[in-house]
Amino acid sequence: MSDNFKNIEKTQILDSMTDGAVFISPDLKIKYANKTFIEKYPNYKDNLEGQPCHKVIYNMDNPCIACSVKKVLKTKQSQQTVRTIKDGPSVLTITYPVYNKENEIIGTVITYRDISASKQTEKELKKEATINKLIAELSQEILRPEISVESIAKKILAAALSLTKSSIGYASSLDIKTNKITWKAFENFSIIVQASLKDPCTHTDKTKCISQFLKSKDKPFVSNHLKQFLSENNLDDCNLTKENCLMVPALFNDKLIGKIYVAGADRPYSESDTEVLKQLASIYALSIFRRNSEKELIFAKEKAEESNKLKSAFLANMSHEIRTPMNSINGFSELLRHTEQTEESRNKYLDIIYKSSNQLLNIINDILDVSKLEVGQAKINENDYDINQIIDNSIQSFNPKMFVEQDLSVKTKLPLIGTDALITCDGQRLQQIITNLIQNAIKFTNNGFIEVGYKLVDENIQFYVKDNGLGISIENQKLIFERFGQAEDGFVRNFEGAGLGLSICKGFVELMGGKIWVESELNKGSLFSFSIPFKPVVKNINKLKQNTSNKEYNWKGKKILLVEDEVFNQSFIETILLPQGVQIVYATDGFEALNQVRLNPDIDLILMDIRLPDINGMETTKKVRLLGFTKPIIAQMANALPEDRQLCLNAGCNEFVAKPVVRLEFLKIIDSFL
Repeated sequence: MSDNFKNIEKTQILDSMTDGAVFISPDLKIKYANKTFIEKYPNYKDNLEGQPCHKVIYNMDNPCIACSVKKVLKTKQSQQTVRTIKDGPSVLTITYPVYNKENEIIGTVITYRDISASKQTEKELKKEATINKLIAELSQEILRPEISVESIAKKILAAALSLTKSSIGYASSLDIKTNKITWKAFENFSIIVQASLKDPCTHTDKTKCISQFLKSKDKPFVSNHLKQFLSENNLDDCNLTKENCLMVPALFNDKLIGKIYVAGADRPYSESDTEVLKQLASIYALSIFRRNSEKELIFAKEKAEESNKLKSAFLANMSHEIRTPMNSINGFSELLRHTEQTEESRNKYLDIIYKSSNQLLNIINDILDVSKLEVGQAKINENDYDINQIIDNSIQSFNPKMFVEQDLSVKTKLPLIGTDALITCDGQRLQQIITNLIQNAIKFTNNGFIEVGYKLVDENIQFYVKDNGLGISIENQKLIFERFGQAEDGFVRNFEGAGLGLSICKGFVELMGGKIWVESELNKGSLFSFSIPFKPVVKNINKLKQNTSNKEYNWKGKKILLVEDEVFNQSFIETILLPQGVQIVYATDGFEALNQVRLNPDIDLILMDIRLPDINGMETTKKVRLLGFTKPIIAQMANALPEDRQLCLNAGCNEFVAKPVVRLEFLKIIDSFL
């Protein structure tokens, strides 16, 4: 040991230090080393003075280029450096000059402190600060109102790839239109991807690959041995397959909003990578949720404004539609009350009042239907009906003069025959839908044709009404099925109507478990179609035949009063009743019915149509009962509501039959009263 060093405050000073310490002479030889230094540097041979410091400390044959000892000897000032050894510790070294009593430099003392832990902490703090800064900047940027969902996804993905040192990844988000998670951004630095490629994985949903596997995951997924994982789980490779991958879901209020996926890092993914992606996923979910909420609010606002506009137009139109028949009723009633008219004029005015009353009644019925559909009170009442008869009734409900005046021909395509045409459905609503569609076709068609029919499609029966009329523009094809929507709007309108018919059709079709749509081209015509579940009655027909069809009714000597104002309906009921040997007397309105009851005291049963031109069937029934008629009265009514049955019974009827009637069931009901 150097004599000079022995004279410096004793060697215990170095031994008492927790840091490694060594005394080095000007010739770069180690003269003394404390215990901590000896423990950390095994190259130092104990008690062997004169070992070169660069050989012991750095295992180098020559002195360091930036030797701190030389600098201290030259500048007489202490030197501080941090040295980091590859795959080893980070060491803080401080080199001090050592003086003798004559104030001459006799060497240097170097202290060595392992600062790896603090260095790692500092590194982590810097990384965390960088991440926090990036996320803060990213948060401000992606919350800007003008930025798109795709741009948000790209920025989030870029940050995820950068922070995890990944080469491939994607970001997906919830599409509010489809309510599905869809790709929004994709990066792959290892393969060339065409710009037109929307999805990084081109597999179908049926292919089991990592992409399809991750679609069902709502918790973080990490694998640093992905190919082995795919093999163990029978999954296929795809564009996203790398040896290591990490996926974190973006959740908002426990609802899946999107996903962030990264892969291809040059190291295994760690828990810290997962935590970083969780932070990104959190702001990603918030921004996507906020953007989707904004879209929904804008859509709801536009929908409300459109609905308000439609309702305003509807109310203005409804005022016109109600006032028009009311003006006719009031005006011609006033003429009949206060002026003398010829028989011909009187009948003409009464006919106008009658038609105007029916027009007003139809408007009121439409409003009631819409109101019930709006509040969810409309009900479907299924029974067995002949669909051919329903279509025939719908066509016959229109005045034949209307078709002649507009030069319209009516065609039907009815492929089912006989009992095959019997299905279980709400016949009243079905006839109402078909009638509305025919009425719509008549309104917009001149000098052409209307075709009504149906066909079987899978498990459904598809009805249609086709015309070669004006047609409907593409932009109006969705509007016409909305409440209060019409293809024409504003003050100039060429066609009357409240704009409720098609929305009522849509409501009842959907109540029956079906859907309705239109195919149309301006000036070429329209094809309105709707489908409902096909429920054939064939499975019950054998039982029905045994109970009814083979039974012969003997109604000879029986007399039935048929109160019906429609000639077609009279003819139809005749074909059902006359083969049973019954005698029929006729009445076309309430006054005539009362007269027939007076003239024919031997009437055994009355078939009473409820909707009559003068006094309705219920009022007529009450007056018939006042005449002392005690025998059965069966009410008939088309498009009746369920509550109408009770009203008829309260008026004095014994039974209620909804039109269109099912022949076998109709005969059975009549027979039960004769």
